[in-house]
Amino acid sequence: MLLYFSDGVMKLSGHTREEYGRLAGRDAMNLVCEHDRDRVSAAVRRRWPAGRCWTYPTACATRTAT
Repeated sequence: MLLYFSDGVMKLSGHTREEYGRLAGRDAMNLVCEHDRDRVSAAVRRRWPAGRCWTYPTACATRTAT
């Protein structure tokens, strides 16, 4: 579940906070471009063990799905 995103996300995406929250739903991975999801998911699993909360790695460049 997406718990926080900065105001800059709305500026970059053009979505309101509410729209962005709906796009994410219960899985923040919904916000990652489908083409990048396997790579991002693998990077997250390497960085954060199963069962722990995580945030997107700041060094991981991704495209967002809009």
